[in-house]
Amino acid sequence: MFDHVYLGPEARREHAKIEVVVRTLFDHYCLHPEAMPDSEGDTAQRVTDYIAGMTDRYCIRAFEALSVPVAFAP
Repeated sequence: MFDHVYLGPEARREHAKIEVVVRTLFDHYCLHPEAMPDSEGDTAQRVTDYIAGMTDRYCIRAFEALSVPVAFAP
């Protein structure tokens, strides 16, 4: 199942898109740690933990909020 679902051709085509989303969020939260809940640790670890705890839907909404101009939002 792992080879077919997570590493199959359809999933691999999405990897570059996912990397853009996660990198955008990581860079944003590193520059704006005040936008995350308070926690302990260095900024990079806090951001990593915060993103790791996001659901897929929340992650996409956060990315859209940073990337999609308000005039284009539904």
